[in-house]
Amino acid sequence: RNELNDHLDTIDSNLDNLQTMLSTHGFSMDSALLDIQDLLSSQEQQKPTETEAGAADTGTSG
Repeated sequence: RNELNDHLDTIDSNLDNLQTMLSTHGFSMDSALLDIQDLLSSQEQQKPTETEAGAADTGTSG
């Protein structure tokens, strides 16, 4: 449960960072999606077990 909270906090801060980048640089949606993919892939490389658990969790929410 703590790991999930940490993961959600990480996603939350990443979204905040992304929002700041978007408002600062005015990226198009396409480049924003590419940035998100880069963030996700870099996260997976750093800690694969947590990201896999988080991805499976969000995939079956409800």
